[in-house]
Amino acid sequence: MMKRIGVPLILALIPALAIIVWAVSVAVDEGKQFVAGVTETGPLGEFPGEMVFTCETAEPQLIWLYTSILYEGRQYFTAELPAGATLSVESLDGSQHVGVRPPHVNMTKNSGQQSAEVVGEFTPPVPGEYRLSVSSPSGEPFVLAVTPDDFGQTVFSLFRAMGVGLGGLLGAVVVFAVIFLPLFLLAKKKASPPPLR
Repeated sequence: MMKRIGVPLILALIPALAIIVWAVSVAVDEGKQFVAGVTETGPLGEFPGEMVFTCETAEPQLIWLYTSILYEGRQYFTAELPAGATLSVESLDGSQHVGVRPPHVNMTKNSGQQSAEVVGEFTPPVPGEYRLSVSSPSGEPFVLAVTPDDFGQTVFSLFRAMGVGLGGLLGAVVVFAVIFLPLFLLAKKKASPPPLR
């Protein structure tokens, strides 16, 4: 009886386990991309002042105000952008001024002891180096960062991780059943005694 189950079981487990290992490795990779997207800080700078940064694409960019962050040995706590603060973005050579607009949605992120909220967004006309300039009448220091607006891609990577994980598990069960059941029934048929005449 054990031999009847053993060989079909081993033959079915090998591809099923291979599918599970593949699905877990892909899901872990997608999960890492999700975590990287959520925790990415982008170039940081203390303001009021200026910061030069690079836009890899001409896609929308977000300006984050860090409401809590340890930056260059100093802890910053900033509830909101100081009243009267102005943000402007221009190309490094000063030839292209890019309009900074209020965020289209309220977005926040928290990672450990860091927390931030989006205070502005802009779309560079072309990839390249840009300068973020901030003036504030209060002169109170705060930290800003610029990152691509890739929230949709970040969330999509989480759904891909879950889909691949669940799909891999379901695929492994189906492959196991498709291989195991016919082999088990064939082994059982061969092992049964011949019919009486």
